[in-house]
Amino acid sequence: MNSQFNRSVEGFWQSQGYGWVLAINNSTVQVFDITQNSCTPNTSYPISQILQNIQVKEYELILKIGITKYTFDRLPALPNLCSKKLGKKIANNPIYNFEVLWNTFNEHYVFFKERNVNWLISYEKYRKKVSKKTTEAQQYTIFRDMLNELDDGHVSIDAPFEIIERARKMNIEDIKLEVPVSKFRNALIAQYIKNPKAHNISKTIWGKINDKVGYVQINAMSGQADYGVDSTMTKKQAKTRYLDKLKSSVNPLTDEIDGVRKTMNSILTDLKDTKHIILDLRFNSGGYDSVAMEILTYFINKEMTLFTKKQRIKDSFGAKQFITARPKNNKYLGKLYILQSHWSASATEILLLGALTQKEIQLIGSCSKGVFSDALEKKLPNGWEFSLSNEIYQDTNEECYEVTGVSPHLELDYPLNEKQWYTKLMTILKESGKDEAIESVLNQIK
Repeated sequence: MNSQFNRSVEGFWQSQGYGWVLAINNSTVQVFDITQNSCTPNTSYPISQILQNIQVKEYELILKIGITKYTFDRLPALPNLCSKKLGKKIANNPIYNFEVLWNTFNEHYVFFKERNVNWLISYEKYRKKVSKKTTEAQQYTIFRDMLNELDDGHVSIDAPFEIIERARKMNIEDIKLEVPVSKFRNALIAQYIKNPKAHNISKTIWGKINDKVGYVQINAMSGQADYGVDSTMTKKQAKTRYLDKLKSSVNPLTDEIDGVRKTMNSILTDLKDTKHIILDLRFNSGGYDSVAMEILTYFINKEMTLFTKKQRIKDSFGAKQFITARPKNNKYLGKLYILQSHWSASATEILLLGALTQKEIQLIGSCSKGVFSDALEKKLPNGWEFSLSNEIYQDTNEECYEVTGVSPHLELDYPLNEKQWYTKLMTILKESGKDEAIESVLNQIK
């Protein structure tokens, strides 16, 4: 047993919002996903992974992960729904799984109004398509189609590969073509940066455009841990090494923050003599909020509240959490310009939301994606995984940017469609040797 284990942690706990029940003993945490009518075992992990992040006050447990605090109430016993083991026949019943999926959204999802979806009508529309004889491929498609109506980047349904493949063969599953954005990113770097440096192949790239202007391209708020990936490796070798280190890590999130901190310190050392930095987040679709916050702390002047967040609890919300940040001792003293696009999403938008509090930071591009809530990950009785949005993020004026996204100070005419956007950027770069967003900054500081 962990010598620092506090027995007050042991027992059963139910979250305020989020739909979780925890069963904790001296070695393991078992997580259950609970609704009014169901309880599904989700995952389990060693208590050592979170023990240092737990506080227990009599009948309340507080767990801090990243920037968020989760509050749990002590239960006298495991709820009856969770102690009853489902038989395989019920667990795989398409009707039962539909009810669990629909009810989870009904109890926790927060943006039905903003996304113009009547969830009761969705029930009527899709429930009649499901029967005990519904095949797995049909079931996956029905679930996917119902959730797609929300048009929410943090809403997803994931089935085993072979089931999705069968759905595709039935011409039901839409095949979304990848946009070759890395091709444009590479061309952009080649055009503007003479001697670029990079971390983890292409997660972060930086260099000088000229003596006055530095350029930093951060392409994910994840994959930033320092796991020994270097420029001599192929992408396949780098990916293998990274995943191997990730699997053996005791605390991946800490690794991510330590990694991005090390990278940012290197960046600011290299660019300390510049007067301006262009931070390009146009190709960054998110990752960890904590990584985004860590990056922002190198560009703020004083400790302050950047935004708030709260979770849905039945027909109300939990108390607001005020998310604050403190500037680094070696913060950048020049002017920051952030490039953004509709591709900029999730954790990347957390950085943009925080940047709105800084009058000296200029945002350039198009509105961001508009998906702020953490993706609340759940599991169906049949083992399929899904996610949803159950939190509201607001700026210091209590404005929420879900769906609409964060607007830039300088608007560029970027198409909403990702393929059209990529094509436009690449065409302009090929024909003129210039990027409109970067040139807008260079023209301001002539």
